[in-house]
Amino acid sequence: MDLPRSRPMWLCVLGPVQAWADGRSVDVGPPQQRAVLALLLARAGEEVPLAELIDALWPAGPPASAAGSLHGYASRLRRVLEPDRPVRAPSRWIERVSRGYRLVADADEVDLLWFRRRVAQARASAVAADTIAAYVDALEVWRGPVAAGLDVAVRSHPVFRALESEYAEVLADAADAALDAGLTRDVLPFLQRQAALEPLDEPLQARLVRTLAAEGRRGPALALYRSVRDRLVDELGIEPGPELRSAHEDVLHSDGAERGTVPAQLPAALATFTGRGAELAAIDAAVDTAVAVAVRGMGGVGKTALAVRWAHSVAARYPDGQLYVDLRGFDENESPVDPGEALRAFLDALGVPPSSVPDGLDAQASLYRSLLAGRRMLVVLDDAGDARQVAPLLPGASGCTAVVTSRDPLAELVAAGAVASVALDAFTPEASREFLRGRLGTTRVAAEPEAADRIVARSGRLPLALAIVAARAALNSTFPLSALADELESDVGLDAFTVPGLRGDLRAVFTSSYRTLRPETAALFRRMAAHPGPDLGLPAAVAMAGAPEPVVRRGLRELVAANLLTELRPGRFVYHDLLREYALELGGAEDDGFVGALDYYLHTAIETRQVLAPARPLDRLMDRPPGLARHDFADADAVVAWYEIERTALLEIVRAAERRCLDAYVCQLSAALSMVQHMSGRWRDWMVQAELALLSAARQHDAWWMAHAHHRLSIGLSELSRPAEAVDHSREAARLFAAVGDTGWQAMAQVGVAAALSLAGRPEAALEEDRRAIELHRAIGDRAGEAYSENNMGWRLSLNPETLDDAATHYWRAAMLFAGTADRFGEASVLANLAQLHRRREEWTAALRCNERALGLFAQIHGGLEAAQAHHEHGICWWNLGSAENARDSWNRALTLVQDADQPAAEQLRTELRALLARPVQSAYRFPTRVLSYAPRVLLASTEE
Repeated sequence: MDLPRSRPMWLCVLGPVQAWADGRSVDVGPPQQRAVLALLLARAGEEVPLAELIDALWPAGPPASAAGSLHGYASRLRRVLEPDRPVRAPSRWIERVSRGYRLVADADEVDLLWFRRRVAQARASAVAADTIAAYVDALEVWRGPVAAGLDVAVRSHPVFRALESEYAEVLADAADAALDAGLTRDVLPFLQRQAALEPLDEPLQARLVRTLAAEGRRGPALALYRSVRDRLVDELGIEPGPELRSAHEDVLHSDGAERGTVPAQLPAALATFTGRGAELAAIDAAVDTAVAVAVRGMGGVGKTALAVRWAHSVAARYPDGQLYVDLRGFDENESPVDPGEALRAFLDALGVPPSSVPDGLDAQASLYRSLLAGRRMLVVLDDAGDARQVAPLLPGASGCTAVVTSRDPLAELVAAGAVASVALDAFTPEASREFLRGRLGTTRVAAEPEAADRIVARSGRLPLALAIVAARAALNSTFPLSALADELESDVGLDAFTVPGLRGDLRAVFTSSYRTLRPETAALFRRMAAHPGPDLGLPAAVAMAGAPEPVVRRGLRELVAANLLTELRPGRFVYHDLLREYALELGGAEDDGFVGALDYYLHTAIETRQVLAPARPLDRLMDRPPGLARHDFADADAVVAWYEIERTALLEIVRAAERRCLDAYVCQLSAALSMVQHMSGRWRDWMVQAELALLSAARQHDAWWMAHAHHRLSIGLSELSRPAEAVDHSREAARLFAAVGDTGWQAMAQVGVAAALSLAGRPEAALEEDRRAIELHRAIGDRAGEAYSENNMGWRLSLNPETLDDAATHYWRAAMLFAGTADRFGEASVLANLAQLHRRREEWTAALRCNERALGLFAQIHGGLEAAQAHHEHGICWWNLGSAENARDSWNRALTLVQDADQPAAEQLRTELRALLARPVQSAYRFPTRVLSYAPRVLLASTEE
């Protein structure tokens, strides 16, 4: 039979509800939507009334919105099945009919229709071999209970129960035909699978007894009868009926001998297996091209459950049997199984007497592969420790398949092409909730959705952690889930995931991986756990380890290979939340790499400052530790790119440093980052860190750093359009700087006062503060500070059309002062302001010339919002000169620069730019010469330092 993946569309209801399109698994949506598809598939080609769909989906009573919800599910299913269908075109698959919906499909597109077609062909055939082959084809498409994965109440609908009965009837017919023809081998696996699900179905068990005997397995047939009889007596208090007794008597009185052993060693599959559709599909795809596939992932992620589930779903493809061994490669209590020991167990299962087993691993492996040749067998190698343990157990025959589970990547086997690899990660949030519903019941989870989400979050979506928590909840079935969530969140470390008497709790599972590490790698695992960010790069890891970079690189590779660390993308590494907690539990004071991380981030932030504002260095900074590598940024763009990668980690590390009372680091790191935050428009980051710096400085009673934090808070508040608060912070900064005798910083704080007053609508008061700042800068000979103050005063004067000449005078003074400071940002800002002044006077050529020089300087320092505003101005000049193409190019550049900036001025500019770009190119509109609305903020951030 062709595999479903080879067809343009294959829809499945005989097992999990699934859809395949051109070999790819298609997500058919949440449970209720899948239920609609399942009902339509179960009645494929027939009209399914709306009332029937509603009764099936809401057996306890429908909500008022039930009909609307159903129409929505049908609409979304059409989009899933026909993503390219025009909006109002008729659906190829799901038709709206008078009373409900109908699914239209051919037998080659729906597993149920395929099943029925092959059954009809089996019953019509006069050739026994063809009859059995058709029955086997039909039975193979059943992958489990009908509509598996849906809510139990939905699956109890009569249409699904009828399909289960239909399957049982077909299986009985197939078994009878096989027994009559003496062709029982291919039917036996289906009987075994169904008998395991229905242990008290006497007619089914009778057929299995007869089939085992027909295959020459008289002993297992008699053992099966005894097992079924014992269950009937113990559970129902009755003796077997005439059909089962007759099968038993026939076996007793037969003289048949065993024809050969067909092992069926798979452990039971989880009754509440959840999700993993993509991973099951990946294994399916892998075994098409490789004899073996390895399922790899961290401890507790569900590798064994996935492998066993897949093995059960395909067992019928392997009529010669299934072998299973737990290799205990990472068992916390027992030693790993020697490959020779595993081989001898397999040879025994294959009927080789102990006296016939040769000596030596190679000879045993050769015999094992010879026995598998010409057979179709499935081998499951669970919990493999390494490639050495796996290699002798791999089949050599193309008709056989091995599935390996391991925390080790088995790199040697993968590189040699002997094994394909499928990675397994933690559950998605929805799969985690579905897991809890399966273990605790839909009603209990639905009653406390918020508590369920808290449990999922605390468990890190790790299947083993969720299973342990679910066990605790099941043992206390009357307790609310919120109480369990509270307890989980209050427990420290991994204590929350320990149940007395449970073998294999999280701590033990993680330990079995950790103990395989070299000492220096184990130390790296412990030290890096102190990093508070979501991920970290190699330079931070080197600083935290306090070891040479080559040693750290090797350690990181080993941790990734051991599935104790994940490499999200090249050079960025992340712990699973629970593995981080485990590593922190292991670490002592000597394993705390947090200060190393702080040193790396502080001194790299200082480097960013040196690139963006070399003329304005920070003072009062701690010395660089010996051996700490430099980042050596190529340019301003590289600085901003680094910040965007590390920004979440930087926020978290400053928060963590403040919690640890590492106050000097908090003050200095937040100050060092201010310029790159300004240039990238991350003003909310700026505010968070300035507030933390104020807390730390106050705890130290350090008036200078308190003043610095107040100053930065005033700048951030002004950028976020909160001028009243900004005035208070800037005045406090000026007062504190004056108290400690720092006149230069006092003058800068006065500039902040002026900016905040200007934003608050008090221009005269702002100009007075500007004059005071200029006087202070002149008194100490601070040319750069005086230049900024002159520039800001010019700006505020330019707001009044009557004082444009005065504004120009201050701009030119600022330009002359900046010329001797090598301050590119300051010089660019003055030129941009002069350009706007020329534009207001309709001096277009002069405006363009000033703007071009300003943009050239801004480009060297990633000018952020200020550069975007200059591009905006540039576009206005070009437009008024009649060059719409140049104007639009300038506006697009501006929009790119402020795409992610988060202050109100940036949002206002984005809105205006989008409106400008939407303007027709042929428009005759001419821009007025008024001051633009964003103008008062243009130099505000420049006043810092």
